[in-house]
Amino acid sequence: MNFEDFLRFHNINLNYVNIPSAVRGFAYYNGCNYLVAINSKYSREQNIKTTAHELIHIFKNHFFCQKGDEEECEEEVEQIIRELKNKF
Repeated sequence: MNFEDFLRFHNINLNYVNIPSAVRGFAYYNGCNYLVAINSKYSREQNIKTTAHELIHIFKNHFFCQKGDEEECEEEVEQIIRELKNKF
């Protein structure tokens, strides 16, 4: 299974978009599909990191976190990324 097949299997649409530089990317769930928007202004390396970050939000189901828990969700993502870096 290649990456595009993986995304389709999980109902994830990945798009590179022209958005303000302050935003590297974001993920959105519409009740059926996920949209991952990646800022096309950033480098390929940064966009790979941002894509991984947003996919972790999806697979940890952070769309259903309580209001005010955003910081905790971000820390969970960063912890997972640190663990992955240590393994590879």
